Amino acid sequence: MKVLAAIGIVSIALVASAWFIWGPREDGQPLAVGGTLPEIELDAIADMPGSGVTLRGPAGKPLVINAFASWCIPCRDEHPLLIEIAERYDVMLIGINVGDLPENAAAFLAEMGNPYDMVGADPNRETFYDLGLVGMPQTLVADAQGKVLLNGPGPIDRRFVDEVLPALLGDRI
Repeated sequence: MKVLAAIGIVSIALVASAWFIWGPREDGQPLAVGGTLPEIELDAIADMPGSGVTLRGPAGKPLVINAFASWCIPCRDEHPLLIEIAERYDVMLIGINVGDLPENAAAFLAEMGNPYDMVGADPNRETFYDLGLVGMPQTLVADAQGKVLLNGPGPIDRRFVDEVLPALLGDRI
Protein backbone atom coordinates (compact mmCIF):
# COMPACT_ATOMS: atom_id res chain seq x y z
CA MET A 1 0.00 0.00 0.00
CA LYS A 2 2.86 2.39 0.83
CA VAL A 3 4.43 1.68 -2.54
CA LEU A 4 1.20 2.61 -4.36
CA ALA A 5 0.91 5.82 -2.36
CA ALA A 6 4.52 6.72 -3.19
CA ILE A 7 3.94 6.01 -6.89
CA GLY A 8 0.82 8.20 -6.81
CA ILE A 9 2.65 11.11 -5.16
CA VAL A 10 5.57 10.87 -7.59
CA SER A 11 3.16 10.72 -10.56
CA ILE A 12 1.32 13.84 -9.41
CA ALA A 13 4.61 15.66 -8.87
CA LEU A 14 5.82 14.73 -12.37
CA VAL A 15 2.59 15.89 -14.03
CA ALA A 16 2.64 19.17 -12.08
CA SER A 17 6.30 19.73 -13.00
CA ALA A 18 5.64 19.05 -16.68
CA TRP A 19 2.69 21.46 -16.67
CA PHE A 20 4.82 24.13 -14.99
CA ILE A 21 7.68 23.70 -17.45
CA TRP A 22 5.77 23.14 -20.70
CA GLY A 23 2.26 24.38 -19.97
CA PRO A 24 0.65 27.56 -21.27
CA ARG A 25 2.22 30.87 -20.29
CA GLU A 26 0.63 33.98 -18.80
CA ASP A 27 -3.05 33.91 -19.74
CA GLY A 28 -2.77 30.35 -21.05
CA GLN A 29 -4.83 31.12 -24.14
CA PRO A 30 -3.87 30.06 -27.66
CA LEU A 31 -3.59 32.74 -30.29
CA ALA A 32 -6.99 32.38 -31.94
CA VAL A 33 -7.94 32.79 -35.56
CA GLY A 34 -8.84 36.45 -35.96
CA GLY A 35 -6.35 37.50 -33.28
CA THR A 36 -3.34 39.70 -33.95
CA LEU A 37 0.23 38.44 -33.91
CA PRO A 38 2.33 39.70 -31.01
CA GLU A 39 5.79 41.11 -31.59
CA ILE A 40 8.19 38.31 -32.42
CA GLU A 41 11.84 38.38 -31.39
CA LEU A 42 13.98 35.29 -31.76
CA ASP A 43 17.67 34.78 -31.09
CA ALA A 44 20.08 34.06 -33.91
CA ILE A 45 21.02 30.43 -34.40
CA ALA A 46 24.73 30.01 -33.65
CA ASP A 47 26.94 29.56 -36.71
CA MET A 48 24.10 30.66 -39.01
CA PRO A 49 24.76 34.09 -40.51
CA GLY A 50 21.62 36.15 -41.03
CA SER A 51 19.52 34.22 -38.55
CA GLY A 52 17.44 35.89 -35.86
CA VAL A 53 13.95 37.33 -36.15
CA THR A 54 12.50 40.70 -35.22
CA LEU A 55 8.94 41.32 -36.34
CA ARG A 56 7.02 44.30 -34.99
CA GLY A 57 3.76 45.29 -36.59
CA PRO A 58 2.53 44.52 -40.10
CA ALA A 59 4.97 42.60 -42.29
CA GLY A 60 3.72 44.00 -45.59
CA LYS A 61 3.04 40.52 -46.98
CA PRO A 62 1.29 37.39 -45.70
CA LEU A 63 3.18 35.35 -43.11
CA VAL A 64 3.64 31.61 -42.82
CA ILE A 65 5.23 30.84 -39.45
CA ASN A 66 6.52 27.32 -38.88
CA ALA A 67 7.71 25.79 -35.59
CA PHE A 68 10.26 23.02 -36.05
CA ALA A 69 13.11 21.14 -34.40
CA SER A 70 15.95 19.07 -35.81
CA TRP A 71 14.87 15.98 -33.86
CA CYS A 72 11.24 16.18 -35.04
CA ILE A 73 10.56 13.47 -37.66
CA PRO A 74 7.31 15.08 -38.96
CA CYS A 75 9.27 18.36 -39.31
CA ARG A 76 11.71 16.57 -41.58
CA ASP A 77 8.83 15.05 -43.57
CA GLU A 78 7.10 18.40 -44.19
CA HIS A 79 10.29 20.34 -44.96
CA PRO A 80 10.23 19.84 -48.77
CA LEU A 81 6.73 21.37 -48.79
CA LEU A 82 8.03 24.45 -46.96
CA ILE A 83 10.69 24.81 -49.64
CA GLU A 84 7.93 24.60 -52.25
CA ILE A 85 5.90 27.30 -50.45
CA ALA A 86 8.96 29.56 -50.45
CA GLU A 87 9.38 29.05 -54.20
CA ARG A 88 5.70 29.28 -55.23
CA TYR A 89 4.14 31.97 -53.07
CA ASP A 90 4.86 35.60 -52.25
CA VAL A 91 4.76 35.13 -48.49
CA MET A 92 7.23 35.77 -45.69
CA LEU A 93 8.20 32.36 -44.33
CA ILE A 94 9.43 32.48 -40.73
CA GLY A 95 10.99 29.50 -38.97
CA ILE A 96 10.92 29.11 -35.20
CA ASN A 97 13.42 26.53 -34.02
CA VAL A 98 11.96 25.37 -30.71
CA GLY A 99 13.93 23.93 -27.79
CA ASP A 100 16.78 22.71 -29.96
CA LEU A 101 20.56 22.89 -29.77
CA PRO A 102 21.79 25.66 -32.11
CA GLU A 103 24.32 23.42 -33.83
CA ASN A 104 21.62 20.82 -34.52
CA ALA A 105 19.29 23.45 -35.97
CA ALA A 106 22.05 24.80 -38.23
CA ALA A 107 22.98 21.28 -39.38
CA PHE A 108 19.31 20.44 -40.06
CA LEU A 109 18.87 23.51 -42.29
CA ALA A 110 22.21 22.94 -44.02
CA GLU A 111 21.19 19.36 -44.83
CA MET A 112 17.52 19.93 -45.73
CA GLY A 113 17.76 23.44 -47.21
CA ASN A 114 16.68 26.70 -45.63
CA PRO A 115 13.32 27.87 -47.00
CA TYR A 116 12.89 30.61 -44.41
CA ASP A 117 13.09 34.33 -45.06
CA MET A 118 13.82 34.64 -41.34
CA VAL A 119 14.67 31.89 -38.87
CA GLY A 120 15.50 32.11 -35.20
CA ALA A 121 15.92 30.12 -32.03
CA ASP A 122 13.31 29.85 -29.30
CA PRO A 123 15.25 27.75 -26.76
CA ASN A 124 12.90 28.46 -23.84
CA ARG A 125 9.69 28.18 -25.88
CA GLU A 126 8.58 31.73 -25.01
CA THR A 127 7.53 32.68 -28.54
CA PHE A 128 6.11 29.18 -29.02
CA TYR A 129 3.70 29.81 -26.14
CA ASP A 130 3.03 33.46 -27.06
CA LEU A 131 1.80 32.27 -30.45
CA GLY A 132 -0.42 29.62 -28.88
CA LEU A 133 1.50 26.78 -30.45
CA VAL A 134 1.00 23.33 -28.98
CA GLY A 135 3.39 20.99 -30.77
CA MET A 136 5.83 20.51 -33.58
CA PRO A 137 5.57 20.93 -36.34
CA GLN A 138 2.94 23.61 -36.28
CA THR A 139 2.15 26.25 -38.86
CA LEU A 140 0.48 29.60 -38.34
CA VAL A 141 -0.73 31.74 -41.25
CA ALA A 142 -1.38 35.48 -40.91
CA ASP A 143 -2.28 38.18 -43.39
CA ALA A 144 -0.01 41.16 -44.12
CA GLN A 145 -1.54 43.10 -41.21
CA GLY A 146 -0.79 40.30 -38.73
CA LYS A 147 -4.35 38.93 -38.42
CA VAL A 148 -4.18 35.19 -37.71
CA LEU A 149 -5.94 33.15 -40.41
CA LEU A 150 -4.85 29.66 -39.30
CA ASN A 151 -3.07 28.21 -36.28
CA GLY A 152 -2.85 24.52 -37.08
CA PRO A 153 -0.91 21.84 -35.22
CA GLY A 154 0.70 18.97 -37.08
CA PRO A 155 2.65 18.75 -40.30
CA ILE A 156 1.50 20.49 -43.45
CA ASP A 157 0.64 18.32 -46.43
CA ARG A 158 0.09 18.58 -50.18
CA ARG A 159 -3.49 19.80 -49.64
CA PHE A 160 -2.22 22.64 -47.45
CA VAL A 161 0.18 23.81 -50.17
CA ASP A 162 -2.20 23.44 -53.12
CA GLU A 163 -5.59 24.30 -51.59
CA VAL A 164 -5.57 25.61 -48.02
CA LEU A 165 -2.90 28.31 -48.31
CA PRO A 166 -4.28 29.75 -51.58
CA ALA A 167 -7.83 29.71 -50.15
CA LEU A 168 -6.70 31.53 -46.99
CA LEU A 169 -4.68 34.17 -48.80
CA GLY A 170 -6.55 34.47 -52.10
CA ASP A 171 -5.14 37.21 -54.29
CA ARG A 172 -2.73 38.30 -51.54
CA ILE A 173 -0.14 35.71 -52.64
